[in-house]
Amino acid sequence: MTNASSVNNFIAQKTLIMDSFYEISEIVLPPGGRRTFFCMMALIVAGWLFSVGLVILSCHISPSRSRKSSRLAFFAAFNEKLRKEFRSQREDTYNTLITGTNRVLRTNTEEPTVFLVLVPRGAMGAATRLVTLLVHCTLIAYHYPCSRHHVNHLFTNGDQYTSHNEEWPFFNEIKRHLRFYGVSAVFGFELLHPQVVRTLQLLVPLILPPFPESVLILVVDLKNRFTEFQQQSLTPNSLGKIFLQEHFGPYFDQKELRDTINQIGARCVLINPELGDLVSDTLQPYEQAY
Repeated sequence: MTNASSVNNFIAQKTLIMDSFYEISEIVLPPGGRRTFFCMMALIVAGWLFSVGLVILSCHISPSRSRKSSRLAFFAAFNEKLRKEFRSQREDTYNTLITGTNRVLRTNTEEPTVFLVLVPRGAMGAATRLVTLLVHCTLIAYHYPCSRHHVNHLFTNGDQYTSHNEEWPFFNEIKRHLRFYGVSAVFGFELLHPQVVRTLQLLVPLILPPFPESVLILVVDLKNRFTEFQQQSLTPNSLGKIFLQEHFGPYFDQKELRDTINQIGARCVLINPELGDLVSDTLQPYEQAY
């Protein structure tokens, strides 16, 4: 159908509608009420035209194009900021972070991405910088402000939610981050009370999540839990599963524990210390002696 025929059809339909309104007003309304009636009809028609205009405009804006630009922005920022700075990380760490974030930047994503960041002794400095830059890159992809203030605003400390009655303050804080910014990071996840962790079943459920286009980063300080041999021989997901089973097994039943592992243990990354962190840890005892 050509544009001219579409316009002619639209004018004919509008004329028919207005003639019908006029005939109804002649029969039903007294002469003094016709002006009010036509004003109301004019508002209705104007609202209808506005709605049609929005539909037509949305047809010309491609969601896939916008999503594609978001993914390109994330990849560019990730390669520029993370890969160049962190030279000691495993390749599977980069792959997990890229694919996990990429999936929520696609059109019609169905569930959020949760990263469980496992930090052994000596790697917390590298993990903090890496998570900071990951949040920064995610904000760039969503076209949100990404200054240091905005990034730090999306950090949550686990030591603030160590009591069972702090579940809803934690829930509301993470909900606000995911709803308005699409990303949130929790440092000291191992310090959270099990009752607080249960709220994640509402924030990032496997079925009908409230914020499917979001990224939640949970940082765990493993300290000396795993030996060097275990870190080298086991996959990050296996290490994460062992941690979750040991940490929450005494508090959760089998089904709840299994659901928790599936929710937050599917994308684990193990952070290696960077060379600068290793040098700092080596020099620290000597610096303290002087």
